[in-house]
Amino acid sequence: MKTAFRHFLERAHSAISRADRIEVAAYVFFAYALFIIWTTFKYSVLQYDYYRDLADKQQTVTVKNPVSRGTIYSQNEPVGVFATSTDLPDLAVDPQAAGSKDRLYPFLTDATYLDMCQHGADEKCLENIAVFAKPSLQEGAVITPENAKAAIRSELTRRIEKKFVDFVLVKEALSPDEIRELEAFSSSGLTLLSNNLYVNPLEVPEERRAAYVAKFESTFHLSKETAEFLLSKRQVRYVKVLRRMNLSTKDFIDLRLKEEKEAMKKGLLVDNEGITPFVILEPHPTRFYPEKNVAAQVT
Repeated sequence: MKTAFRHFLERAHSAISRADRIEVAAYVFFAYALFIIWTTFKYSVLQYDYYRDLADKQQTVTVKNPVSRGTIYSQNEPVGVFATSTDLPDLAVDPQAAGSKDRLYPFLTDATYLDMCQHGADEKCLENIAVFAKPSLQEGAVITPENAKAAIRSELTRRIEKKFVDFVLVKEALSPDEIRELEAFSSSGLTLLSNNLYVNPLEVPEERRAAYVAKFESTFHLSKETAEFLLSKRQVRYVKVLRRMNLSTKDFIDLRLKEEKEAMKKGLLVDNEGITPFVILEPHPTRFYPEKNVAAQVT
């Protein structure tokens, strides 16, 4: 083996020695130029979407808690607050956390009702609840003040008791070419909504999982690790309940969590008997105008 390799090297050296040096240099530069052109074409055309998204992720920063703009006081009597900065967070829960769901459901039901019906069980309140609870409502069901909380409780139960993730965003704004390639791919578990592609990992046949991964790599330029993660069967660890809650709901939730923490400190309540482990609050700094003055809306 060593003799054959040495013979190959000697022949290569002999061929190079006999060749015109200028010709050899020209071939080397030509091969290098082809390599540069191919690499540029691959990055700018074949894998354009992947590197564009990668660049966006590297250069885009989400500021979750910006500096407060301060409080402006009015000259009204008695002196009041003209404008202030506050936090109106999103409310979510981790269904797999160790806590008491017997206490969680009534708490979430009351918080959701308070957020949607801050002015009482009026028409707007019932419309909000109907939209919130629509997935769990029977066809033709009507929301009334009497059954409003029951409808909220039913929808919360449906969301929180779901064991596994069954709706995952794969890619937004698919191009016509990507849609055509997807249509030619015989598949189940894939859903196209407004040109956004979603997958239900539970409906992907195990024997075809590798084919799905390869398709995501070739068509959407996803890495193998990302494609495998999107198709993986995993437990639900995050359920959104409210988006940018109102002040009354925030005060209600803050008071409940504060009471639980004080009870735990006194030994009156243990962690797995409360709701605190479930609760996820995501901050949303907001400008608030308590006096509802028209001039205060100019910022």
